[in-house]
Amino acid sequence: MPNPSLTDKPVFALTVDIDWASEACIADVLGIASSFGITPTLFMTHRSACVDRFVEEHGAQIGVHPNFRRGSTHGSDIASIVEHCFDLYPTARTFRSHAFYDSTDILAEMSRRGTRYDSNLCLHLQPSIVPLTLGAEPIVRLPVFWGDDCHWRSGEHDWDVERLLPHFRTPGLKLIAVHAFNVAFNVPDQAYYDRHRDQIQLADADAICALRWAGQGTRTFLCGLLDALTSSGARFLTLDEIYRKYPPPRADV
Repeated sequence: MPNPSLTDKPVFALTVDIDWASEACIADVLGIASSFGITPTLFMTHRSACVDRFVEEHGAQIGVHPNFRRGSTHGSDIASIVEHCFDLYPTARTFRSHAFYDSTDILAEMSRRGTRYDSNLCLHLQPSIVPLTLGAEPIVRLPVFWGDDCHWRSGEHDWDVERLLPHFRTPGLKLIAVHAFNVAFNVPDQAYYDRHRDQIQLADADAICALRWAGQGTRTFLCGLLDALTSSGARFLTLDEIYRKYPPPRADV
């Protein structure tokens, strides 16, 4: 049966893929989360002093963001990549793979490490999203509802909050996924990202100010969306809170 608590309301979470971003880029997106009183879930590719301070001062949930693709700096195989990421943040409880990379072998290794839920799937603007039970391993999947790069990859170049806001008010999981660099630079599309991707690990506050897209993009959309949702009383949860509060629906037998 569907989870009755998800059939009549949206359930929100803000998640951030750190994606090797510089400390200035990370500080920017964390500042936005803090300004709206939101405790985000952060998927980490590397250790960040900025994140460590934020967790201590404001709180955040830490997950790992392993890169399983060819040439990964995280390791040469699944086991070594997972080991590297959990060495960075040993208490992480969840993961989202870089580029949503997935396989049964990855799930088996994550399960062996004690992971019980992930967010390794994007169902872009799909209504009525609920937690999914993965049959291969005892892992619950909490799918993404909207992602910044999924937005432009789907052919969307309109960053009008008001046009998309009705989708966010429908029942079901509403996990928002952004990338620290995309937010800091207000990235509007793939071409702009490609032109400035060399700044991902390097950008300081001056570079962000100089190179941030001046029109509508990831950052303007995120700020407008969070303002509209929180102003109407929306409460944001961490993925751990969602996992504990909203179990996957079970079929009647």
